[in-house]
Formats: sequence, C-alpha cells, structure tokens
Amino acid sequence: MKTDNAINIYSLEEIDTLREAGKILASVISELTCSLKSGLTTLEVDHQAEDLIKQKGVLPAFKGYRGFPGCICASVNEVVVHGIPSEYRLKEGDIFSIDVGIIHKGYYSDT
Repeated sequence: MKTDNAINIYSLEEIDTLREAGKILASVISELTCSLKSGLTTLEVDHQAEDLIKQKGVLPAFKGYRGFPGCICASVNEVVVHGIPSEYRLKEGDIFSIDVGIIHKGYYSDT
C-alpha cells in the first residue's frame, strides 16, 4: 500500500489487486441495492453492508476513519454527501445515495 501523496506507478500485480477490489466492491453494491426497500433505516442498511463486506473477506474502509461510525455513507434527499447512517426510515420517493469503501489486501476501493 502506498501512503505518500506522490503519484504512484503500480505493478501489474498491484493493478490486478486493485481490479479484484473493484469487483468485490461492485458485488457488495449490487447485493446491497437489491435488498433496499421502504421501511429500512439507513442504520439497518449500514449493518447489511458490513455483513456483506465481511462475507467477502475484506474490511470496511470508512468505519472508524476519523471517528466515522458507519461502514457506508448514507445520504437521503437534501444530504449532499457523507451522511451518517441513522434511525431514519427510508420511504417511497426518497433519494438515497450510498457510498461504500473497502480495503482488500491493503488497497482501497471506494464508490
């Protein structure tokens, strides 16, 4: 994993690992969106995301980062970005944005 602010040049092996991370994250998002329905709280969606992330054998990238409590950023309606999962219940017509990040073999993938 690279940690400085320089532009990194990745090896083919590292690129393959990044590609794997992206595919894992895409499957998490796909499975998570299929389970969404009115009446769920954004906190329940967060718990579902954490379960999926763990089932895939990767780590949630956001949870605990600078004190962030969730595995996802859950933004509803007027919340622009980086909303904190809460007891808010989703209703028909809500605009719901989910941001998810994972760590796979030391590399980050983020939607």
